[in-house]
Amino acid sequence: MALTMFTDKTSWHVARLSLRIQTWKEDANGVRRSVENNLDAHATEQGLPRDYGDAFFPASRATKSTTAKTPAAPAPATPPAA
Repeated sequence: MALTMFTDKTSWHVARLSLRIQTWKEDANGVRRSVENNLDAHATEQGLPRDYGDAFFPASRATKSTTAKTPAAPAPATPPAA
C-alpha cells in the first residue's frame, strides 16, 4: 500500500513538472518568435537582407537544417550464415 501511494505521488509530481517544463518552453519560444518578427520588421524598414534576423539565432537555424538533412542510421549488417 505504501509503495502504491509513493508511486501515485511521484507520478503526480512528474506530470506537474513535465507541464511546467512544457509551459516554459512554449513561453520561451513565443518570446523568440516575437523577437524574430521584430528583427524581420526592422530589416524590412531599413532595407536589410531577408536573412538579417537569422544571424541572431544561429543555434536554432543549425538545429533545424541539421535535423532535416541527417539521414536515418543504417540498419546493422547481419553476419553471413556459416
